[in-house]
Amino acid sequence: MAKRVMIKNPSYPALRRAHEIINTQWGSVLESQGILDKKVNWKRMLALIPNEKTRTYLSEVWDKEGDLTHSSTERWNELQAQLIENYKNVSYKNAEQVLMEIQ
Repeated sequence: MAKRVMIKNPSYPALRRAHEIINTQWGSVLESQGILDKKVNWKRMLALIPNEKTRTYLSEVWDKEGDLTHSSTERWNELQAQLIENYKNVSYKNAEQVLMEIQ
């Protein structure tokens, strides 16, 4: 099982730069490797999210829809939207940090 790495906010400058580089390639990596295409893969990704409400909601929605309904990019966008929604009362930085940790 994957292990979530805790990143302090603000993160080290080198870590921020690395994340910026990853972000430029992330969309093509999602699609070419099908990271979130199969249930076994998206279950691993959801396990890294600390917010149980987000994990449960996405797991139920994606389970119901099946593997062929959404692309990895669509699932990633849903995941981002859910994290931002669930963390908006706390702070956007928290949602951004969680995304950085699982990416």
